[in-house]
Amino acid sequence: MGKMAVSVLMVSVVFLLSVSEGISQCPPSSGIYLMHDGSCYTNGSYFWNSNIAGNAVSCVLPGTSLTTGQWVRVADPDDPVECGNTDKDPFTCTNITSPNATLSLYLAQGLPAAQEGWYKCCLPTDCSDPNTNIIFANIFRFAEIESFNIAALPSDMTVYPQKYKLNCTKIGHNVYGISMIIGNTALINYIECSDGNSNSPCSGTVLVSSTNTIRYTVNITWDGMTVSSGSINQSTTGDQVYHCVLDNLYNVKDRIRTVTIKVPATAPSSLTEVNKTATTITVSWTALDSSDADGYVVNVTSDTDTVQTVQVDGSSNNTFTLKGLRELTTYSITVRAYQQLLGPASTISVFTHCQQEDIYLAYNENCYSNGSYFWDSSSNSVTEAISCVLPGTTLTTGQWVRVADPDDPVDCNSANTNDPFCCTNVTLPDATLSLYLAQGLPADQEGWYKCCLPTNCSDPNTNIIFANIFRFAEIESFTVAALPSDMTVYPQEYKLTCTKIGHWYYGISMSIGNIALVNYTGCNDSNSNSTCPGTVLVSSTNTIRYTVNITWDGMTVSSGSISQSTTGDQMYQCVLDDLSGADRTRALTMTVPATAPSSLTEVNKTATTITVSWTALDSSDADGYVVNVTSDTDTVQTVQVKGSSNNIITLNGLSLLTTYSITVRAYQQLLGPASSVISVFTHCQQEDIYLAYNKNCYPNGSYFWDSSSNSVTEAISCVLPGTSLTTGQWVRVVDPDDPVDCNSNSDSDPFRCTNVTLPDAILSLYLAQGLSAAQEGWYKCCLPTDCSDPNTNIIFANIFRYSEIESFTIANLPSDMTVYPQEYKMNCIKIGHYGYNVRMSVDGSMLTNYTDCDDRYSTCPGTVLVSSTNTIRYTVNITWDGSTVSSGSISQSTTGDQMYQCVLDNISGADRSRTLTLKVPATAPSSLTMVNKTTTTITVNWTALDSSDADGYVVNVTSDTDTVKTVQVEGSSNNTLTLNGLNIEATYSITVRAYQQLLGPASTISVQTLPVISLINWTLVSSITQLNNTQYRIDCLTTTDINPSTDVYWLVNGVKKSNSMYTSINVLRYNNTLLVYPDLLGVSVNVTCIAMIGRLNYSQSVILHAPNSPPNNVRGFILNTISIKVNWTNSSETNGYVIEYTTGGVTRNVVPTSEGEIVLTGLSPMSTYTISVYSYIVLPSVNSTVIVLRFDVPSPVTSLSVSNVSTTGITVNWTIPSSDNYVTYYTISYTPSCPQLSSVNETVSVAPHQSTTTYSYTLIGLYSGMNYIITVRAGNVLGGSESSSIDQELTSKVPTGVPGYLFFLQPINNLTWNEVNCSQHNGRITGYTIIISNSSITYNLTSTKKYIILNDLVFGTKYNISVAAVNSVGRGPFSDPIVVEIGIVPGPVGSVSSIMDTTWAIISWSVPSYIPSDYPIITYEIGYHALQSGNCLMAYDDEYINTEILQLYNSTNGNTFINISGLNDMSYFIFGVRAYTSNGYGDWTVIVNETLKLPPQQTCSCSSISDTTVSVIALGVFVAVLSILLIVSVIFNICCFMKKKSLFTTNKFIHYYHRADDNIAMQVCEPYEVHRTKLKKKQTKVDDDIAMRVCEPYEVHKTKLNEQNARVYDECQASPDVVVYERIPQ
Repeated sequence: MGKMAVSVLMVSVVFLLSVSEGISQCPPSSGIYLMHDGSCYTNGSYFWNSNIAGNAVSCVLPGTSLTTGQWVRVADPDDPVECGNTDKDPFTCTNITSPNATLSLYLAQGLPAAQEGWYKCCLPTDCSDPNTNIIFANIFRFAEIESFNIAALPSDMTVYPQKYKLNCTKIGHNVYGISMIIGNTALINYIECSDGNSNSPCSGTVLVSSTNTIRYTVNITWDGMTVSSGSINQSTTGDQVYHCVLDNLYNVKDRIRTVTIKVPATAPSSLTEVNKTATTITVSWTALDSSDADGYVVNVTSDTDTVQTVQVDGSSNNTFTLKGLRELTTYSITVRAYQQLLGPASTISVFTHCQQEDIYLAYNENCYSNGSYFWDSSSNSVTEAISCVLPGTTLTTGQWVRVADPDDPVDCNSANTNDPFCCTNVTLPDATLSLYLAQGLPADQEGWYKCCLPTNCSDPNTNIIFANIFRFAEIESFTVAALPSDMTVYPQEYKLTCTKIGHWYYGISMSIGNIALVNYTGCNDSNSNSTCPGTVLVSSTNTIRYTVNITWDGMTVSSGSISQSTTGDQMYQCVLDDLSGADRTRALTMTVPATAPSSLTEVNKTATTITVSWTALDSSDADGYVVNVTSDTDTVQTVQVKGSSNNIITLNGLSLLTTYSITVRAYQQLLGPASSVISVFTHCQQEDIYLAYNKNCYPNGSYFWDSSSNSVTEAISCVLPGTSLTTGQWVRVVDPDDPVDCNSNSDSDPFRCTNVTLPDAILSLYLAQGLSAAQEGWYKCCLPTDCSDPNTNIIFANIFRYSEIESFTIANLPSDMTVYPQEYKMNCIKIGHYGYNVRMSVDGSMLTNYTDCDDRYSTCPGTVLVSSTNTIRYTVNITWDGSTVSSGSISQSTTGDQMYQCVLDNISGADRSRTLTLKVPATAPSSLTMVNKTTTTITVNWTALDSSDADGYVVNVTSDTDTVKTVQVEGSSNNTLTLNGLNIEATYSITVRAYQQLLGPASTISVQTLPVISLINWTLVSSITQLNNTQYRIDCLTTTDINPSTDVYWLVNGVKKSNSMYTSINVLRYNNTLLVYPDLLGVSVNVTCIAMIGRLNYSQSVILHAPNSPPNNVRGFILNTISIKVNWTNSSETNGYVIEYTTGGVTRNVVPTSEGEIVLTGLSPMSTYTISVYSYIVLPSVNSTVIVLRFDVPSPVTSLSVSNVSTTGITVNWTIPSSDNYVTYYTISYTPSCPQLSSVNETVSVAPHQSTTTYSYTLIGLYSGMNYIITVRAGNVLGGSESSSIDQELTSKVPTGVPGYLFFLQPINNLTWNEVNCSQHNGRITGYTIIISNSSITYNLTSTKKYIILNDLVFGTKYNISVAAVNSVGRGPFSDPIVVEIGIVPGPVGSVSSIMDTTWAIISWSVPSYIPSDYPIITYEIGYHALQSGNCLMAYDDEYINTEILQLYNSTNGNTFINISGLNDMSYFIFGVRAYTSNGYGDWTVIVNETLKLPPQQTCSCSSISDTTVSVIALGVFVAVLSILLIVSVIFNICCFMKKKSLFTTNKFIHYYHRADDNIAMQVCEPYEVHRTKLKKKQTKVDDDIAMRVCEPYEVHKTKLNEQNARVYDECQASPDVVVYERIPQ
């Protein structure tokens, strides 16, 4: 699998993590999840590195296939996990592609501190995909805090103090310390915890033993000011910030988590009492901001007891009403804001009055009303005072006064026999005056007292309240309870209650008149066995209620077995027998009418109502009346009539043909006596004759079955109300001359009669024997006289045998003829015998046919109307569509009138038949014609039918299949109609039908209304290349029936536009014009032309379509120096394209095309073009994704990096910094660090428009361990970009080359060699191995110096010496050996110095430290030449010292100095000195210095000086100069550059300086005096008189010298261990 990597964004968020426990459903049904060791884990889980070393953490995405998923360390999102197992990236990965994308991560080596922390896994694609799925995991070393959270935070803020828990869960290593703190206070602090050790001092709860997951819990109590846990307390205000600190031992980074609990920092301000009653208090406060409070808690206490605590949700809810409080109580009310916890409190104190206004009495923390009673024994101390209170006032001159002695108020400050009271008072905030007995209460001082506040009782505006202060016992109240408010309930019940207060020993009775209702003696309230059955109301004052239950029936008061007849008001008395004092008596009167209402009379009646009236009583004798109605012995209704003057009432809901008894009573508190009873009969009607049967009323022409009229109790009665019967009679209609003989019966006259003469004439007929067929049929009754009297009243009845058709009718005939088709019913009602057949038909076609009907078993589907007479209704539902009658599945075509028939087949008698006709026009109105039409109306007319053929017409208008309107035209002669409100330019089908009872056939025509707008279209006015400035003209042709300036307007995408441009085309048409532009590109424009007629709008629209989306995949291709080809793809309908391209943000060009590509020519090179492509249908689209193309060579590549480095290959990666670059190829150059090797160029062709992708190219065939400079250039047809470079060294292997040119320098035995050919280094050379093959000597150098002093060689011995290079991989091959013999040549001279003049120099030196004993020094050779650089600060290696131009001198006389003349002034010279013996030259020792500036020339005469003289002068000068040098050496600096020499000491030599090879660094010099002491211990021979400069390594500077040849090296620093001598090569 390819490289799996993830890049993540560095995020500053707090992960909300849970304990890493397996999730409940594993795997979950959907979504990404983590898995480890067979368990599923949620997002944000923690994993100990020790647990994933060999057991991977897997992220899984069910049901997907892995493509480029990645793991990424969150702290380094740009460097995804490469799974390569390196120190930087210690992980390896495995993956499963399908069926569930899985990417597993495990540690392949130790996890460094820098690599621990949050990782995220992205599936199935890498993390750069915004649609990928991401999950987080924390991989840690040692121990970690898995979670730190708050548990059990209170949701009910009314519980106080508040308690919650802090849970800090630790995971990982078993040895640690842990603490939880708030501020600087530790709540717990465990050290040296050892999980799994039973002796561990840390009391955590083990959650997962395998991962040492331990939860530590701290229980917190918060009282609003202090956080406490056990004995630890910490005061705090506002948010509470807790820390959990995990101390990882072994100097590993500690872990810290923080959690904050939101707590309001301040208390709600301005807590105020807004309103209060005796039991409620409303408070408000200034609301806190929603960021500071989630709500409030209001707490109410009384003394130290909590009364109630209420939670008010919402920071803005700052008013609350506290209910259910007690009066006369002081409450302390606090309010606190809360968030997660409660904040500090605000407090106020509120006192609850009995009432907020007006004066009241208070005693023993209870409220009392005006006129209350107080026992002297309970009011005889200041703590039992009777207080009168006037809330909200200030006491001034209030007073208590005995009512019986108003001129002698109570003296509050002293007490005596005549005034036994004292007072206390409260002036503010409520005027209060409290009265108590200071001594015994005499009999003459008991009774009523009044209190006046805030002023005395003489003030007419004062407030007064009364109290009764008594001795012994008193009647507190004597009242009537449960008096009936509903006077219709009879008899009436109520209660007498007499309440006694005071002394516990007494007798009590209640009576009416002289009759005692109760009488209790020897009552003892302190004795639980008292025989007096009262109800204790207040035990402290012996307040007892005695009750008597009373029943009143209108004449008698009764209570239990006691009864007392009474009339009128009822007088009751309660007597309290005070055994030690005066008796108390109370009386009360119940008002009861003494007389009944008189003259109760029937005023009016109907079949179901009776109206009665009576003589009203005076208002003092009655509050209203109760009317009672009975029938037989049953109460029908009882009605209460309020008001003494209301003396008439209508009784509704009565039954007809019934006799009612009616009484009326007056009432006050109770009902009075009843009036005399009146009796009223309810007739079917109050006038005219009617039929009655079986207490039912029947109209004229009713049918009566003979079987139901065959006894005197089943007689058919005819009644004429309010008349006296004289000679009334029943007569058979077919035989009018033979009336029924009421007194006898026969076959020819089977009837008999009964009659009532007064008050109503009634003649009742019944069959006394069987009814023959000849006698059945119609009978008439004549009242009150016989039928011969033309003024008599007549009514008909049909008396039949078997069964009969009672009626055959049409029901639900349509009155609205516009409803079509028409529906109605045929009802045929049968009465009589239960066995029969019945059928209904139209024009001979059967609609229904029911046979073998048996009403006893309901075999035929009729509706029972009267079961006793088998009265059954049969119904047929009819639908008429103008040509066909249909009922269910039966249809019958018909024209004109419809003939219906109902036939009743009497199985044992004659059949019955009934017929009815429905009037229907037979023909349609003719000549239906359109007379006139407009845009909204059509006028039609037709030939009218005769009035006998039509009652009117129905005109129906439809459009398609929809009915537009239907109009009913009444009258047969109305044959013209204008149809209004039609649509413009709409085609309508118009039909007209005549109607009578139903509609007739139709005539139809089709008519189209005139249009208002006949045409709308658009025209492109300007070029499409103007894009959003493109202009379109819209033309709308409208009728001339409207005013175009006021009645026409436009809507452009819903925006109203006025109509300002219009012209008249002809008398029928206006052309209205509107110019429009695209509002927004890519948005279609809907233009609607709207014309108004009246209040109606008519419109036509045209849509200027724009494409749904712009062209996509726009690409530009540079063709040559002046042309670019642009192409694209299109995803929606289009008619063409517009290409817009700009350069420099100034020059804009727009060109159209109908093709899918275009070539843009005449472009400017080295410009950047911004290209947009628009498509258009009518309107242009929005622009495409803009392509920015640099019409130039590409920009340099960026992010140049390498990967996959091997011994012979390397992969180069890069990107282009911006997408505007056009790239077709890349040139990759790579130059090895070895100068003997040449650079290589390779070219990679790429597809254009992929330049933002990271490219990779692998270079092969490279040299192992070689450092390469790799250069990448992007290019196109216009050329290549500037290059971007990177250095990279390849993986090393052992060297394959050998060191060359081995050189051995004697006498110091310095072996030097040349570097291995750089192409054969195969890595950085780290040292050399030197072997001496003919001895056991081997040297291993661990530096890259290419020399060594061979100390172990013996003089006169030959040695074979070889050298091999060593790199980080190993040792290379050995060089061919050189053979050396330890010879004898002198060492280098020492202490070279110089004295410089303008044209000459004196050079001096000391003899070599080493001179072979057998080979003395023959001469010294001195060489010099001028420095080309002209700068004494420039030193040269051997390769720069030109020995060919050296001017040589010899000093053969043993002198160690020489004078060199002929020099140039102000020039730099290098001087070299070496010793020579017969065995060869020693090494050169060099020095560099500058000649002086020539003084101005003067004319002078000089004589010749011989060589001898010169020498003598020189010697003298030299001696003098040496002396001077001792003084000036501190300030005189000689600038020199020498090769580095190593100092070595043997048993024969003190100081020798060896020659370095060509690569040994030069030294930049500083004054030698500064450094001299550093050399003093190593150097036994130092010329202290010469100012020298000490050099430091020249490696850094050497490269600059190589490149620039003559650059000044401007740094001089001391080197502690290098000396100054160099030799000039031989």
